[in-house]
Amino acid sequence: MSKNKILIVEDERITAEDLKNTLENLGYEVTGIASSADTFYKCLETGIPDLVLMDIYLKGDKDGIELASEIKNNHNFPVIYLTAFSDPNILARAKVTEPFGYVLKPFQERELHSNIEMALHKNSMEKRITQLNTILKAIRGVNQITVRVKTPLELLQNTCDILISSRGFSSAWFITYDAEGNFAHAASAGIAQCFETFKLQLQGGSKPQCIQHLETKNDLVYTVNNHTKCDGCSLNELFPKSEVIILKIKYHDSVLGYLGVSIPPSLIDDEEELALFAEITDDLGLALNNLDQQKRKEIAEESLKDSEEQYRTFMDSTSDIAYLKDENLAYVMINVNQQEFFGKPNEEILGKTDLELMTPEYASNCRESDKAVLETGKMLIRNEMVGNKYYETRKFPVKLKNGSTGVGAFIREITEQIISEKAVQVKTADIERFNNAMVDRELKMIELKKEINGLLYVAGKKEKYRIVE
Repeated sequence: MSKNKILIVEDERITAEDLKNTLENLGYEVTGIASSADTFYKCLETGIPDLVLMDIYLKGDKDGIELASEIKNNHNFPVIYLTAFSDPNILARAKVTEPFGYVLKPFQERELHSNIEMALHKNSMEKRITQLNTILKAIRGVNQITVRVKTPLELLQNTCDILISSRGFSSAWFITYDAEGNFAHAASAGIAQCFETFKLQLQGGSKPQCIQHLETKNDLVYTVNNHTKCDGCSLNELFPKSEVIILKIKYHDSVLGYLGVSIPPSLIDDEEELALFAEITDDLGLALNNLDQQKRKEIAEESLKDSEEQYRTFMDSTSDIAYLKDENLAYVMINVNQQEFFGKPNEEILGKTDLELMTPEYASNCRESDKAVLETGKMLIRNEMVGNKYYETRKFPVKLKNGSTGVGAFIREITEQIISEKAVQVKTADIERFNNAMVDRELKMIELKKEINGLLYVAGKKEKYRIVE
């Protein structure tokens, strides 16, 4: 187990050496002894301590309280004050810097040890709380963008930006692939220059070793460091200050992409950190799937819209009345001829039934034939008379988008055709009557000729007529 490191800031040399010996006997590692603000910063160059023991009175332009204030603002390690005085004014100034404790000189070993242990524990807990808060902030940020973004690229870029801003990671990148396994989108934060080269490689069809590994394994996480970095990868410059974890983004069994993040080695096995990424990758997989489904829906709706427009153009191009009714026999689509028939605009017809648009008698006839089509599932053709006009109606079942069955129809006015047919029928009857009369007359002539021939025969004369039957 590594020792906690402590930096002593004390301008009395004897006291400082005494402190050093005591701390080492208690099992701590003393990283240095500083007598002023200047020497304090020089000591930081050789190593970062876990805690600072700070004398309030120091040599130089800055006292211990001023130096502690700078530490609070610029560094992340706790300070315990060493002081031989309990002046209320001094203590009031010291409180502003939020120290982790006070040790009065001459110090007692037990008091010093307990103050240090409490400060280290408190600092560890505060770091943990801060870390957990930033983890929650990152999760909340990703959750918010997954329901707000409209495109995959927007999702990718916002995710990288959130991981950089909320968690303080040095870099993040996010790539996705389509259903055929081809590169689709990429975004990054913190590594603009080297990522562009990486992106060009992906667009060219090559895949880094880390992604190849995740493609062939069931692993969801792959860790890259100085020992495992990919040969020739443009992202190798991210080392050695941090390690990179590459996470597989999935939705059910489909791999949608990969998220890479540079994180400090100390967090590589942190349970809360891994839980963060598990939460985020689940959200991202769901979001990418939703965006893909939304895109498919938009394409389908656009295709349906085009089909409906083509169908409407077709319906308006015919000279027939054309319409489509739903399962309740309410109009859902009509052409311009139907509008003219009713003498109403489109919006006053759609959604209404024949009972609301026609006389009860004709509406009843229409509904009767509509129901016959729905019951039989077959086309129905019949002629109907409305007022003094004749119509040929062709009705047929139509499957609707909601899975139900409606009724479609093409109705053609055939008044002239019916009148012509009736005129032909009258003429035909007249001709038939004339023909019949002529036949009767011819038969009578034959009988008369026969009678004349018979009389001539009796008189001993030659027959006058040749009878042809």
